[in-house]
Amino acid sequence: FPVTIKVVVGGRFGQFSGVSRNRICRLNSNGTLDTGFSVGTGFNNIVNKVKIQPDNKILVGGVFTTYSGTSTQGLVRLNTNGTKDTSFNVSSLSPIYIYDIEILPSNKILVSGEFGDISGVVASNIVILNSDGSVYENFGDQSQNFFGFDYIVNKSRYITSGSHSGKIISVSYGEFSCFQCDLSSPPFPYPLGDSIVRLTDFSVVTPTPTATQTNTPTPSVTNILALYRDWE
Repeated sequence: FPVTIKVVVGGRFGQFSGVSRNRICRLNSNGTLDTGFSVGTGFNNIVNKVKIQPDNKILVGGVFTTYSGTSTQGLVRLNTNGTKDTSFNVSSLSPIYIYDIEILPSNKILVSGEFGDISGVVASNIVILNSDGSVYENFGDQSQNFFGFDYIVNKSRYITSGSHSGKIISVSYGEFSCFQCDLSSPPFPYPLGDSIVRLTDFSVVTPTPTATQTNTPTPSVTNILALYRDWE
């Protein structure tokens, strides 16, 4: 059977080929606009990440607060026709800025960015979600006053092979100073000095990650971008 290839594109744009498409559209294999993908008024701010699930639903992360006129904080899932998937719900008491999305085994979703909580659960800049958008609470210890990183997480990858299989690597353009620590009560349990860190002891069934500082010096933005290209 012939395979139909289509490409979902997200970013800063307001139109494609003269047609209004606010920050997201889908293209046919020949580069023309797929008019069957209906986005309404689209997103009101930048889309940073688009990720297609195995069921072809579309996860979209960014710094937006609405999609097609409906309140949507930074993360949304779309059906294959472009409508909002109402079975996926994410909320926060503070702004949610999503920079990266990774699909994990068992349909879990790894999300990185700039946020302090997801749906009332403490999660600073990194979190794992269930397929309905609820927080997977076996990742770390959300009962602490602070879970996650103290600085923006720009990129995270789940490793599926090799000696680090089942672990997560996270990268920041800035610099982490601690992981999973109460900022009001130093000394921190996992003090960090690098912008690249590996979270160990994680799997979908084994909770409580710890943080391991890399042995490399704090990388420049140029080095981080090169590393990103290697991961893609």
